[in-house]
Amino acid sequence: MTLQQLSQQYWEEAQALHGRIVFLRQEQDRCDDRESAELLRRRIRELEPLHRQTRQLAELTARYYDRGYHKNAYYTL
Repeated sequence: MTLQQLSQQYWEEAQALHGRIVFLRQEQDRCDDRESAELLRRRIRELEPLHRQTRQLAELTARYYDRGYHKNAYYTL
């Protein structure tokens, strides 16, 4: 598997995570029960870092060999 293929998979996963977060936010807005709303809020908070990291890894793998690309310091040694 090439880095470009891996990048495509990361982008697809990031889109899926974003869709899930949007769906959970809509459910949270419709929720009348305070406890259920808090559970949805907690789940959203758990998914947001995954979404951010997946997007960052998609960009890193897509541009890894580009000259002048300043890699995210979080993912470099």
